[in-house]
Amino acid sequence: MSSPRGLYAYASLDAAGEAEQAARRMEARAERPASAAMFAALVLPLLRPGQVVVEVGCGSGGLARRIVAAHDDLEVWATDKSAGMLAFARRAAADAPARLRFSQWEAGTPWPAELPARADLVVSAVTTPYLDEPALRRLLAELRQRTCPGGHVLFLEQDLASATVAHPDPNLAERISSEHVRVKRPWQGLGLRRYVREAGFSLLPRQSFLWTDERFSPYLRDLMTRYADDAVLDGLPPAEAARFIAGLEALDAEGECYYGMVYHRVLARVPDETAG
Repeated sequence: MSSPRGLYAYASLDAAGEAEQAARRMEARAERPASAAMFAALVLPLLRPGQVVVEVGCGSGGLARRIVAAHDDLEVWATDKSAGMLAFARRAAADAPARLRFSQWEAGTPWPAELPARADLVVSAVTTPYLDEPALRRLLAELRQRTCPGGHVLFLEQDLASATVAHPDPNLAERISSEHVRVKRPWQGLGLRRYVREAGFSLLPRQSFLWTDERFSPYLRDLMTRYADDAVLDGLPPAEAARFIAGLEALDAEGECYYGMVYHRVLARVPDETAG
């Protein structure tokens, strides 16, 4: 699967040599206030003392570190297919409790033997868009078997149609962003719910969160610079690309910078067939 324009090759970071760069951007995003607010709204209410939690596609480990800090006796396993990403995540978690462990696992392949046989909660944030449909279905079938009866599987998924960036020249911003329209797959965003239901889970009510960045943060600078660089490769004059970035810097100086995107919580429960 090819990487979306303007983004790192998340499906093949090690082969592309981009794991370290991608991890740094993920970590910068995890440090934004909106990241903590989204965790508090969509993830924290599901955490209970004594749970075994498995994260699929942990990236830089920011979410796993927040999870393990929520309760003193949570057991957390953070997994990712990228060895380079896991190396970064382990370094970032040097001061985290030993209850946080890492394991290399490619979503869509069999459950690793070193993971606990069952999890009370499985969490995945923006991993499914980088799977093809067969791998997604294999992952859901595996999670259906490996999540405890009555346990939950939580997906945090981006609504790409909601992505918005403020710019003094909206036509220039549109020209650059239109060159990088990501291929939307049927299982992205709330479309994932159908696949989850077909895998035998019980779906819980929808819940969404507006993630906003009101500074031209390191994460946003990296993202928008990559968009502009790709546009230059497609024929945009370099001066226009520079003007695009300068416009964002000017808004930041005025306190008017804005970037936003809606995240949907796709939450499912494994039916407890022993319940009366």
